[in-house]
Amino acid sequence: MSEPLENLRAAYQILKGNTQLSFQVDEALQFFAAAQLHQDIIPPTEFAVLETSIDTMVTTLNEARHQSSDPPTSSPLTVTTHSSTGGRPHVDIDPTFLSHALTLRGPTGLRPVFSVSSRTIQRRALEYGLVQPGEPIYTDTPQPNGTVSRTYTSTSVPVSPISDEDLDFIVSAILRTFPNFGRRMLKGWLRAAGYHIPRDRLAASYLCLIHFKIVIHCFIDGKSCYVTGIRVSNNNRAETVLNLFHTAVTSYGLPSHV
Repeated sequence: MSEPLENLRAAYQILKGNTQLSFQVDEALQFFAAAQLHQDIIPPTEFAVLETSIDTMVTTLNEARHQSSDPPTSSPLTVTTHSSTGGRPHVDIDPTFLSHALTLRGPTGLRPVFSVSSRTIQRRALEYGLVQPGEPIYTDTPQPNGTVSRTYTSTSVPVSPISDEDLDFIVSAILRTFPNFGRRMLKGWLRAAGYHIPRDRLAASYLCLIHFKIVIHCFIDGKSCYVTGIRVSNNNRAETVLNLFHTAVTSYGLPSHV
C-alpha cells in the first residue's frame, strides 16, 4: 500500500476528531486538495466517500461557525454555583452538564467554561462519580529490615523509542503529502499512528530543514548578544550541540548559566 494513501487516511481520522471550528474549515479544504493530488492512488469508491464527507464536514462547520458567532437570545446558562463555607467559597457544578462536557474536553479545556481551575473540575467529577480515581502517585512497602520502599507510579504515556533519523524520515514523508501541515497536525498524525513524541523533539524535527538535512545551532551571550558559537550540522542530536558548546567554552570560558 502506498505511503501517501496511508498518510491521507491517517489525516482524515485526525480531521474527523478535531473540533476547533476556527481551523477546521481550512484544514478540511487543504486535506481535500492534497487528496486530489493523489487521486490516482485512491480507490474510486473511497474517493467518492471522501469527497462527500469533506463537503458535509465543511458545510456543517460553516453552519456551526455562523451559529457560534450569533449573539445569544436568552440568559446565560448557570452551570456553577458558589456557597459560603466561612472561608473559601465552595463551588458546585451541575453534574449533568459536567458529565456531557467531559465527553468533549478534559478538565483543562473546560476551565474557561466553568471559570474554575482544572483541579476543581477533577474533584467535582470524582465526587459525582463521573470518573474513576487514578493510580496513587506512589506506594510505600515495608521492608524486612524496617525500612520503607517507595515506588512511584507513572501515568504518562511512555515515549516511543524512535531515533532522530527515523523521526525525520516519518515527518518528511508526511510533509511530502501534506506540505501545509503544522506541528499540531503532525502531532495528531503521529499519535494516530501510535507514536508518542515529546513536543521539543517534534519541533526540532519540524523546524529544521529536513529536506536538506541542514540544522543551525547557535550560542549567544545574553548580555552582549555576542555570538560565542555557531555551526551548521546535518543532524540535531544532543552530542552535536554539546560539541559546539564545548568549543565555545574553550574560546570564551564557562558561562554563569545556560
